[in-house]
Amino acid sequence: MASALTLADEKVSLKHTLERDLKKKAWRDRSLTFWYHGSCFSLGFEAGKRTIGTFTDSQYRFLVSLKGVGTVVDLWGGTGTY
Repeated sequence: MASALTLADEKVSLKHTLERDLKKKAWRDRSLTFWYHGSCFSLGFEAGKRTIGTFTDSQYRFLVSLKGVGTVVDLWGGTGTY
């Protein structure tokens, strides 16, 4: 399941994603993405958490994208435990 929202004359966008394990009745993957769109660049931040069995993973990303060039900065990190 995914939902998206655009605000401030399409300069700000939010996207929320949920994935459910129907058999185990638990949320398996969830993430939130925030973008700010300038005239020639975009700044993004993404955070999420994933649970598969006993494995749990938290992750985050910071992105800088330039118009006509693509993503020039993609910093990411996170934690994972069993």
